[in-house]
Order: sequence, then structure tokens, then C-alpha cells
Amino acid sequence: MLVNIGKHINELNHKLGIIFFNNDNLFTYNLYNFYSDFKKSKRSKKTDWVNNFHNKGYVELCKIPEKDVFDLSKEIEMQQPKDNDMHRYDFQITNTIKELIDRIIKKNISPYFDILEKYYNSSLYISNCNLRRTYGFTKIENSPKEFYAENWHCDTYINNFFKIFINISDIKDIDGPTNILSKKETKKFVRANNYLNRKSYNQNSNDDIFFNVGKRGKVLICNTTQCLHRAGIPEEGSFRDLLIISVLAIPQLKQDIMYLGNKYPELVWSNEKKNLSTLAKKYSKPVGVINLIKKFKNC
Repeated sequence: MLVNIGKHINELNHKLGIIFFNNDNLFTYNLYNFYSDFKKSKRSKKTDWVNNFHNKGYVELCKIPEKDVFDLSKEIEMQQPKDNDMHRYDFQITNTIKELIDRIIKKNISPYFDILEKYYNSSLYISNCNLRRTYGFTKIENSPKEFYAENWHCDTYINNFFKIFINISDIKDIDGPTNILSKKETKKFVRANNYLNRKSYNQNSNDDIFFNVGKRGKVLICNTTQCLHRAGIPEEGSFRDLLIISVLAIPQLKQDIMYLGNKYPELVWSNEKKNLSTLAKKYSKPVGVINLIKKFKNC
């Protein structure tokens, strides 16, 4: 009985989020995100690329040096990836791969974190590193079945969570680049396509989709809690290699972006589905109104 009540409350929470905020997130989380965005708006204006990130919800960050990406690409090929029933191959994060990713983060991305920490008014921590190859398949129109998050959706967290997408292979249109809608276009899409949830919406064309194409080494950050996004589907015979890094903004932890990776290596360096979002749920998915209210003081 209590389980059913909780389920209905959650469904209502999501439906109200769609109605009042026009995105695929909970009403209560949207209230937090609205207040958080207001607090961050002044801090965002100090740097152009942060201001773009704040307003649009995504921005290209930098490009990883060719050698660093080549070394990682060479290492994952040793696992001899193959297509499977899920049309994706999750690479095992070996010690060598872990060292290569750690080097990429600390050498190339860490300087941007120093600026983002001022924007978030919190320290930033890596909560998961997912390295995968995505293969093409023929999607049945209007099918709710998903193989690798290829339907439009938002990540259901408060917006102290974001993702970094790093191209490990050259990604062209035929390779199924990640599709992203800006915060503004997300609201338009929800209204225009009768969006109810990731399994129910109209399939109207949209000219304002951002396709994350680019050479290997391209780095893009995205606020996936407020931007609708989906995994693009490569054409038959094509694939893409992508490193997806989940990041949390948390106050009052140690000043080390790899702190969680050192404390919970089995969660941060895991491609197992059950581990991908464990830390994100702990720090960015407050359960109940009281726990959500506690988060407001950290905006």
C-alpha cells in the first residue's frame, strides 16, 4: 500500500515538473534548480564559457592532446570489442586505462574545474567514468525499448550534477553523435511534442538539436538535469567511442577531484549498470522534502 502511494506521488511529482517547468525532471527538483540557477546567475557572468554553460546548459570545453587520446584508444582496442544484443560494449576500466583517464582529467580538465567550483560554490568530484562503444541498429519507430538511452530524457537529479563527454574516436553524423537540446529548446520541445516521459512523446523533427560531432579529444560539458538529451544511433556498420564522466558539486569534502574515486573505486571506475549512478543518487537525488530543503543552503 505504502509502495503504491509512493509511486503515485513520484508520478505526480514528475507530471508537475513537465507542466510547470517543461522538462523531464521532478517538480521538487525543478524548484531547487530554479533557485540554484538564480544564485549562480551572477557568478556565471565572470567568464564567457561559464555564462554560455549557464544559459544554454552545455558548452565545448577544450580538446585533449592527440597523444593522450591515442594512448587511451589504443588501450581499449586491446579488449577486442564486439557488437552484442544491447548494441554497446562497455570497456573494462583496467589499471592502465584508469591511469590514462586520470591523466586526462588532471592535466586537461582540472584547470576548468577551478573556475566551475566558483560557479557552483562547491568543490567538484568525479562520481563515475563510463567508457563505451556504441553500435548502430534499426530503431523501431515509437518503440519504448531502449538499448543505450536513445530516447529523449533528462537525468533526474538536482543540478549539482553534470556530465563531461569526451570523444575517444572521431564522431561524424553517421556515428550517432549525442543529441542535446538547450534549456530553452528543451522547454519548446516538451510543449510542441506532447512530451510525457522518455517513452511517450511525438517524433516531430527539430532543427535546433545540437549534434556533438567532432574530432577525438573534443570535450563537452552538459547540464543533463535540465537539457533533454539522447544517445544518437550510428548507421549500420558505424560506431562511436565515448568517455562519459559524471561530476558532482559537493561542499565540505576534501579538495581533490578524485577524492570519491580513491574512496569508492568500485563505484567510480565501474561500468556495471548498478554502479553507474550510485554516488549521484547519494549526493544529487535527495529523498523527501526535508532532505531537499537541506540542499538549498549549498546553492
